[in-house]
Amino acid sequence: AAATTCYVATHPRVGGVSGRYFADCNEAPTSKLGASDREAARLWETSEDMTKKWQLKRSAVHPS
Repeated sequence: AAATTCYVATHPRVGGVSGRYFADCNEAPTSKLGASDREAARLWETSEDMTKKWQLKRSAVHPS
């Protein structure tokens, strides 16, 4: 299950490759959804909201 992740992290052939999608140890095209700037922005906003909620919950349990 982790073969592609390990391959991309360690193989010299892809040492300088960044921002690409890989599947089954090969570079592959992204889906329309994966290439969507609108979806990327939505994901970013959702991630920020989730992080803020986690930080608030954590600070309530472990005050500084």
